[in-house]
Amino acid sequence: MLKLSDVLTHLLEWHDRQTPLRILLSTPDGKFAFDCTLVRFFDTGISLQLAGDSDSVDLNLTGYDFEALDQETEEQAHEELSGSGRGIKANSSDRTLLILEMVAVSS
Repeated sequence: MLKLSDVLTHLLEWHDRQTPLRILLSTPDGKFAFDCTLVRFFDTGISLQLAGDSDSVDLNLTGYDFEALDQETEEQAHEELSGSGRGIKANSSDRTLLILEMVAVSS
């Protein structure tokens, strides 16, 4: 499990570099995936700018346990979300959130 300081380090790095991210959220209501960049922090979460859109999404990060993605988890995420790299996995009682750093795919 990651310490909060480690999670914040990743988030700050992505924010400062405006790193393209891919989000996969699994909830009891379904699975959601979208590409975005991190635009701001607030008391309990983050705000994400959707790729190719002017809309943003706020994610509340309260109640999650965070872990760094290991190679096996990265490969599973890569299969589901082609082009994804390192990231953070967050689990709560009924939700799983993957925040993945996008990797440029060369042809």
